[in-house]
Amino acid sequence: MKQNYSDKTRNLLFIILFLMMMMMTPTLFWLIPVDNEINIETSENRKKAEFPDFDLKHLDRFPTEFNDYYNDNFSLRPIGVKIYNRFNYFFLKKSPDDSKAILGKDNWIFQGKDLDYYRGLERFSASEQQKIKNEIQRRTNYLKSLNCKLLIVIIPTKKEIYQEYVPAEYFKYTNHTATDQFIDLTAETENLHVIDLRPVLTKAKSIYPEIYHRYDHHWNDYGAYAAYDTIVGYLQKNWQVGEKHQVSDFKEEIRETKAGSLAIMLGVADKISFYRYYLVPEFQYKTTQVEQKYTSPERFPYPYAYERRYQQSNSALPRLMMVNDSFGEYLYQNLAEHFSYSIFLFDNWEYNLHTDKIANEKPDLFVISVYESFLPHLLNNLNLNENKIPD
Repeated sequence: MKQNYSDKTRNLLFIILFLMMMMMTPTLFWLIPVDNEINIETSENRKKAEFPDFDLKHLDRFPTEFNDYYNDNFSLRPIGVKIYNRFNYFFLKKSPDDSKAILGKDNWIFQGKDLDYYRGLERFSASEQQKIKNEIQRRTNYLKSLNCKLLIVIIPTKKEIYQEYVPAEYFKYTNHTATDQFIDLTAETENLHVIDLRPVLTKAKSIYPEIYHRYDHHWNDYGAYAAYDTIVGYLQKNWQVGEKHQVSDFKEEIRETKAGSLAIMLGVADKISFYRYYLVPEFQYKTTQVEQKYTSPERFPYPYAYERRYQQSNSALPRLMMVNDSFGEYLYQNLAEHFSYSIFLFDNWEYNLHTDKIANEKPDLFVISVYESFLPHLLNNLNLNENKIPD
């Protein structure tokens, strides 16, 4: 039976209307705000794209920049990303983005961005090794001229400590990683002290319930305590820093939470709960936090975390200055107990020397607390004013 003309016209109109609806719906949702539950700044560690400037001299950039803006501000994007993330994580049992995080055994999640470092594929070249050796010697000599010692504390990745939970396909090509190269290079540097926390934390995981968060890439209070115990034990051999707190001086608290850096990166934090271990002091700290003095550089995305200062009445104790990353934040209060005055700088993962601040603070000990896969950052900012030694 043949369709008459009106049937064909009606079907054609239906197809056209359907196609128009498919094309217009995303734009309508873009124009009409809907609940946006995915925070790009948090989940993707970047700022949301802004509407681009329309510059007639640089029109070639506009299409790409507008596409980025449209994608980030398109109201259906969060829903689509959320569905994709949850389908991969809960049904396919795989990470929606291995570059951010990978799923390990027994519900452990690990960072994805430093996999090549962990596997031994990212190592220092011959020229980089010489630069590192020269730079560490330069810093050590400068601090020695000020009667200040340099201590470098190397914090291992969670993958390094919990290798048994890393998926087999991410096997190590070598056990002599860039971290081992760094330790070898600095072994003969005079007046330099280095603490490699890898063996310490490997041992600590058999003592404490957990030392890293399962759904977060940071260590927990037990991991931080093991580091504190090691650092202060080392300092006691070289400085009069007082007695360290024992783990029995703290009370363990276990709290359920949904927050975890890796779960947030994968967009599933609101559907995953886990238990965090906290060590709550059962003693009164001798130190008090004091007002900040320095302004965070604009390039640092967390200006509220840039600086912390502590002081106490015992002026006989040495003075401390430490540059660190987010792992170091777990150490602040406990380490500060062993110094008369201490300043901690979370300096944008750059681990600078901060010669101008050293002149003001006059520390007896300068500590660089560095996450091991960020050791290459020591070579990235040598031309910054913070690293220039005055004549």
